Amino acid sequence: MNTRQAGLFCSLTWLLCACGSAASYNYDLPPAGNDQQPTLATMRGQTAGEPVGADPALLRVALVWFPISPASWKRQFSQYAKHQQLGWGSFEVNISQEPPPPAIEGTDMMRYAQAEIVLYEDRNDNRAFDIVDPAAKPIDRVVGRAQGVRVWWLSEGSPAPTDQRGFKPVQLGWSFTYGPIKSAPDARDCEPSHEPGDTWKPVCRSSIKEPAKDVTEQTDGFILTVSNDPKLQSYACRGFWGTNSEEKSDEWSDKTRDWNSPEVRAKICNPETCDSDGSTGGPLDLPVSGRNVKIECNPNKLTYRWRDCEPDPKLCGTVFCHEGKGVRDPDLTKPAPNGWPQECL
Repeated sequence: MNTRQAGLFCSLTWLLCACGSAASYNYDLPPAGNDQQPTLATMRGQTAGEPVGADPALLRVALVWFPISPASWKRQFSQYAKHQQLGWGSFEVNISQEPPPPAIEGTDMMRYAQAEIVLYEDRNDNRAFDIVDPAAKPIDRVVGRAQGVRVWWLSEGSPAPTDQRGFKPVQLGWSFTYGPIKSAPDARDCEPSHEPGDTWKPVCRSSIKEPAKDVTEQTDGFILTVSNDPKLQSYACRGFWGTNSEEKSDEWSDKTRDWNSPEVRAKICNPETCDSDGSTGGPLDLPVSGRNVKIECNPNKLTYRWRDCEPDPKLCGTVFCHEGKGVRDPDLTKPAPNGWPQECL
């Protein structure tokens, strides 16, 4: 294993954008044991925040390996990683084992595994991140994660091309990427567009995507953001899907392959229009009656869109979202289709 395969070094500047400007990097993690196994890869990071109510002596770092292609019958695997303090708020994580064999999958002529990084309170002090069945009482408490960071292990096949960074491993052995990730848009991006032919104004969505980066060789540490967000506990629940590969978001599309939960999907979209593409003349895709959903219209009232989300309890609260939209004839002398949203008349 060469030194190029042994580092995770994210740029602090752009990670600050993902973690929030109010983050403070001054929490020193306690040492976590004397692991004598040889180090295969090293990651350096900084903490953002402080875990409220957690026992500092029981805080550990773990890799959580998720299936490459998630499905309702697949599970995640945890791996202990030793950490040591480097200075005020910064630390180093040493990986001394390859991924658990079941976490390595084959796809597109490659065999690889992908993991996220979490911080947890090891409440039974067994130096393992315990993942339990959904009906079981949680053992460990998850208090943080490195948002947007992926740990990769490529055992066979050619590394992914540069335009696939963030979605697949970029070199043999260990590699590390950041993003793509959703972030708040610049206010200037939310101004109405005056380009001819635009069908949607304003052009801004509720979030934008930062591009993915290969950060294997960069020299600054990743950010491990600590919070008391209860959603973090899903990482310790067997069957959780983690963040999606498209934008490292906690929310998954209701059209994700191998997700099959008609009960949950029926809450966020009407079954007869769930798969509507919103084109002119097609069935109108509107929110399910009784849901608190905001419909957004463009200024000339020709298009609309909306979004509704719901957690799947059978997948440890993994959140799935439906994005509805509709388009009508640009000839304003023609009446709007029957059922066209009142907000857009």
